[in-house]
Amino acid sequence: MKAAESFKGVNAQYSLAPDFETAFTLLIDVKEDVTSWSAKEQGQYFQWLGSTAGELDKLDLAEKYLSQSLQILESEPVSVHVVMALLERSFFRYLATGDPNHYCPDRYKALNIARHLDDAEHLVLALSQTAFCATSTNNFAEGLSLLNEALALEDRYSIPPSDKGVIYNALGNIYRFNGLHGKSYVYLSKALTEWEKIDDYQGVFNMHHTLTLEAIRLADFQQAQTHVNSQFALAEKSNAGPDFFFFAQFNQGHVYYAKEKYQDAYNRYRDALALKETTVETAFVNQLYYHLALSAYRIGEFSSAAEFASKYTIDNDERPVEGIIAKSLTSLLNNKPASIEKVASLLSLNTYYEDHVNSLIQKQVSIVASENDITVAQMENDILQRQLAISELQLHKKESQETNAKLKLFLAISLSFLLILVVISLVKGISRYKKIADYDHLTGVHNRRSGLRIGERMITQAKRSRETFTVIALDIDHFKVVNDTYGHDAGDVLLNAVVNTCKHTLRKHDVMVRMGGEEFLLMLPNTELTDATEIAQRVLVNIERMVVNYGQKQLQATVSLGIACTNNSSQGFKTLLKKADEALYRAKNAGRNQYKVDESYQ
Repeated sequence: MKAAESFKGVNAQYSLAPDFETAFTLLIDVKEDVTSWSAKEQGQYFQWLGSTAGELDKLDLAEKYLSQSLQILESEPVSVHVVMALLERSFFRYLATGDPNHYCPDRYKALNIARHLDDAEHLVLALSQTAFCATSTNNFAEGLSLLNEALALEDRYSIPPSDKGVIYNALGNIYRFNGLHGKSYVYLSKALTEWEKIDDYQGVFNMHHTLTLEAIRLADFQQAQTHVNSQFALAEKSNAGPDFFFFAQFNQGHVYYAKEKYQDAYNRYRDALALKETTVETAFVNQLYYHLALSAYRIGEFSSAAEFASKYTIDNDERPVEGIIAKSLTSLLNNKPASIEKVASLLSLNTYYEDHVNSLIQKQVSIVASENDITVAQMENDILQRQLAISELQLHKKESQETNAKLKLFLAISLSFLLILVVISLVKGISRYKKIADYDHLTGVHNRRSGLRIGERMITQAKRSRETFTVIALDIDHFKVVNDTYGHDAGDVLLNAVVNTCKHTLRKHDVMVRMGGEEFLLMLPNTELTDATEIAQRVLVNIERMVVNYGQKQLQATVSLGIACTNNSSQGFKTLLKKADEALYRAKNAGRNQYKVDESYQ
């Protein structure tokens, strides 16, 4: 890249980068040359740099560059760039410290700025992320109020399913953190429905993951198994995440353990352990060692229980009961009867708590089924009653010294499990927010970065399965004329109309990507050239017949298409895209409103 290249040129090349490593190198190469740019452009540059560094787990650099971005942007008129830089810095601070006192101030600040901007999308994002800073019983009402405000934006704006899914997920987790699992299950199911609408496989999988845990809490083992089955089905798909099988096996172990099928649980946990290298979420791998230790103990494999417990790391200040149990399980290496009896006593108390204390609490909490029929004041009252139920149980158990000691242990276990749920839900929940960045905010289809990632996976799967993978480059003919004649609003309407027509023409498993401006990419897995040309012809005809009403005017469009197939060759995804683009240019040069096929296809 030349030093003299403009902000616009760097932006274009950054958006085309195939991966974060390439993007980071690209940005570092021009670092000394950005001083000639405007303050706003420099602020955006350091935001890109910080975000990309964070994606590469360079958390110190992410903190440095995002702080530098904010220092510049906050001296300019407020904009969505400040909101995003604050939210991104908050997320990477969360990864680095896990301390709400360190990462939540940025979220509250971002929310305050977003309220003064006319941008519903970024306000929803700020509201949803800030709600995760208000999940305890002390500020339960605040968290619900933030999310109700986000939901209320539906009355004024067309919120995409991805944003609705974020809101419902956050609502479900707030109820979940406070032990209201029935209400939690309702909203997590709504989040699942929203992400299913846009085929967000990562979002759908993560909702099935969380719903499995909630169904277990509700003792609905049949529904829990249904969610696990869905996870295995998603893991089989070509665009599955690399750790889908790990979590599916992990959750299958949870279902068996809850049903007291300890040998089956132990076997599934072992299957998950064999896949631990496929996930970067080390917190779950750590939890897996704890569950392996528990299930090994249950089947009498005391030496294995001790071995797995010794690999489990925990901050005893945060999870005191798990620390006690893990330490006791580790002592089983000595195979002393006293150690075995101690673990049995601890697990017995845990079971008693689950069966009796939690049941009593739930009976004291009344949450109205409809969101519109309950007020924040009623919610606070329900939480207060839940706390009073615990106090009443404490008073009753103080009749004897022995029962008093048990009650203290019950409460410690409750607090420990609650903290575990908070950490797990934050890790999975925040990853949902990051997935929003995978979709184009105007048309709702995958954006370039997401599309390139999916395309690489698809072509890898095609090579593995010896199937033909086809891509079609699509460009709207004379789109600039529409913008220049009728304005950009008309152009946006036409873009959405073309996208909707393509969606109805394509098959369910095909993927559409907005590469930028009026350029799109259609990815057709397991599709031979003959089928691809039929699809291309249908796209041409359907778009040509399309009439779009814009005010008193009627807009029409045609498109040009370029087709390229792998034909079982060893070519990479970038090469395939280049060939499709070359075929597209031949179609445009030949008069537009037609398709051309890659000339090298045999």
